[in-house]
Amino acid sequence: MSNLFERFQRYRPPTFAGTHRPEEAEYWLNRVTKLLRPLHCTETENVELLSYLFEKEADLWWESVLCSISEDHVWTWEAFEIRFNEKYLPQTYRHERENEFLRLQQGGMTVAPYENRFTELSRYASEMIANEAIKMRRFSAGLRSGIRSKMCCASIRTYAELIKMSAWVE
Repeated sequence: MSNLFERFQRYRPPTFAGTHRPEEAEYWLNRVTKLLRPLHCTETENVELLSYLFEKEADLWWESVLCSISEDHVWTWEAFEIRFNEKYLPQTYRHERENEFLRLQQGGMTVAPYENRFTELSRYASEMIANEAIKMRRFSAGLRSGIRSKMCCASIRTYAELIKMSAWVE
């Protein structure tokens, strides 16, 4: 584990002191998750490596989690995420982002920022865009009517084509 820890430290992973802002916790978790991928660790090793990054409030929280389970508990990534999300990414936050996704409209944005926001929020509603055709319909529904009407007869087969065509018609 020490060699693995040294390799992980070379990436200069950010520490996490805890926060009351879910977007900060989410950003941190996404960032360190990316850093773990090239190490090809087991789920348990991933959890152990991340636990070294906790400090202050987050470290106290993690220690309380560890005290509440048996010493021989084997951590899965899913179990870790559940605990982390319960503490730092509450269900209400995730529901708010899902509702924001459902209400998302292009409005005064150009296609590029609309597509960025669509992509960002879609992770909270992945079951609502279960395949590419549904994703395309949802994206199109949020486009300004002028753009949508110009594309009605176009033969668009992929989400990437839809983005490209939407930006072109804009």
